[in-house]
This record gives sequence, structure tokens and C-alpha cells, in this order.
Amino acid sequence: MTGVQTCALPILVADAHGLSTIFEIDGKSGQYYFVDGMPGKPQVITNHAVHCYPRVDTFPSVDSEATYNTFTRYCLLIDLFSGHSGKFSAEDCFNIMSKVYGRAQDAEEVGAKSPFPMGTLWTLVADIADRKISIKYFLRDDPAIEDQ
Repeated sequence: MTGVQTCALPILVADAHGLSTIFEIDGKSGQYYFVDGMPGKPQVITNHAVHCYPRVDTFPSVDSEATYNTFTRYCLLIDLFSGHSGKFSAEDCFNIMSKVYGRAQDAEEVGAKSPFPMGTLWTLVADIADRKISIKYFLRDDPAIEDQ
């Protein structure tokens, strides 16, 4: 992932009317960016700077087998959300997110400069209309449940 900008601080801002934007602070310049979502549709964020790669057709070529890769995960999320019909429940969202949980031992694979394994630490689902949030936290690796 050499040359891919993953260094941006993203914040998803959404309202009960289905409008959303991703606010990012560029990690190099400190510049502010807003990337608006499509009304009524989920807006996806993974680990790349959305203002640099706002659409699938702007993504660099990546190995589709690299399951932790930010672009691979983004495309899978888009496919999973697109394949859903009706209103999303919190469990629907948790189920979709579980398909792209980050699990990587190789810092190069995630584009990080860290000697530690990388992984999803928490997943948050917000029901803005009902003003509720649900959070699932990563607690530990457990080989007995990894195949589920």
C-alpha cells in the first residue's frame, strides 16, 4: 500500500433525516475536508482517506485476497449494504460489520508502522431516529470461536 494515504482523522456526522458527511482532517496538511453521503444510504468509512479516494473508481489496484486492505473492506461493505432490503436493524449492521473486522498480523498489510497486530477494537451502531447506540467491543482472540 505504498503511496496510499491512510492518514486522516475521519468523523462521520449524520442526522435523523438520512443526511451524512464524513469530516476529515488531512494527516499531512491539516486541511479540513467534507465528503457528503447520498441521502438515505449508508456512508462507508474504512481506513483510507476518503477525500483522496472518494469512489471505488478512484481506488488503487489491490489484491482482493488482502482481506484487511482498506479498499477491499470498503468494496465488501458497499456490496453487503447494497444487497440489503428494508430498514436496517442494529443486528443487521453488526452482522455486516463482522464480515470486515480487521485482523492482521502484518503491519505492512495495513499500511501501518507498528510492531503490533492490528484489529477492530469496537463496532458502534447508531439508531439516530431512536437516539440509541449499541457497541460491541473486542475482548480477546479465541481460536474456538474464530471459525464461526
